[in-house]
Amino acid sequence: MPLKTSIDKPHCSGDEKTITFTVVDSLQDLMPERDQIDSLSSVPFLKSSWMFSWIETYCGPDCQLQFLIAKDINSTIIGYAPLALKNSAKRGRHLVFIGSGKTCADYMTFPTVPGCKKAFIQGFADWLLANREWDRIELDGVTCDDEAVRALASETEERGCITQMIPTLSSWRMELPENWEAILQNLSKNRRKKYRQLAKKLDGKTELHEATDADSLQEGLQILERLHTARWNSLGEEGCFGHPGFREHLSLMAKEKLASQTLSLIWLTFEGQPIAADIGYYGEGGMFTYQGGVSPDHLHLEPGRAILKCQMELAMQRNAAFIDFLRGDEPYKAQFKAEQIDNMRCEIVHPSIRAKSIHSLLQIGRLAKALLK
Repeated sequence: MPLKTSIDKPHCSGDEKTITFTVVDSLQDLMPERDQIDSLSSVPFLKSSWMFSWIETYCGPDCQLQFLIAKDINSTIIGYAPLALKNSAKRGRHLVFIGSGKTCADYMTFPTVPGCKKAFIQGFADWLLANREWDRIELDGVTCDDEAVRALASETEERGCITQMIPTLSSWRMELPENWEAILQNLSKNRRKKYRQLAKKLDGKTELHEATDADSLQEGLQILERLHTARWNSLGEEGCFGHPGFREHLSLMAKEKLASQTLSLIWLTFEGQPIAADIGYYGEGGMFTYQGGVSPDHLHLEPGRAILKCQMELAMQRNAAFIDFLRGDEPYKAQFKAEQIDNMRCEIVHPSIRAKSIHSLLQIGRLAKALLK
């Protein structure tokens, strides 16, 4: 049964009312809350289309859904914490964001209605310390200036927890002008030349395709997987699709995003052969480019540059204010003069002896790894 805790906290408006915190541990019970959940954030990774697909794919015996929802006296959701509880011999019982792992959700936080952040975080911290079913909290995909996560770290630290913020890979976001030519003008002279040479090389020999229905979606996903895997295999690695569950999650999520018209799955063919593919999502008034793949047999055609140009042009056609390249410090992001957004990993350790022992062993392991570099 889901754990329910009622905590008397100042209501967001300043009145004294009861906020009820409920842990939902099944997707079936979470479904009725879908519309309210979606209303609290415009970040694609905090939409039900992303989170519910992840829950359906990854939650099971070793990963239990622990979606914490706070409601006011009128049964209106004022905030939520999209969490799952994992268990491992090394890390113990640890709470993570839904979307963590190989799927790499970005801009994760605890969404709340305006004015309710403090009440939600205080109640959340109270619930955490009343619940001894966890040893650690490991929150990835968080921006360094995220107020909700930092507030939770502060509240739990006051209650005896150990907290630390660890820098991680940056995200990158670029404001979009009206057209591609304006983007070119912002590049260096050498890179403008390369893109114009590429356009001449591909002129009349390429065709852009986009997933618009069930059949083209399936075709596009297959091409994306094939190109992504082939490229990583050529580098001696397996790529994301080699990770259990990634294919299933991506497929479920893409169907949801297509239905809501927030999907951008495109692929480029050269003389009839797929040479590049890219998948992204729309939200917050912009476009988030998520995953791509290129043919290792066509690298001389610079398929990565070509598909990125296509994705940018489509985003501008949809009047997107920005394109977000997400996490990773690949050189092309800085070359486009995208804004670098610093990210962190927030870790919170339960004050129990067991949790502190696990934390100490992990710290020793990290130190040893750093010394071996």
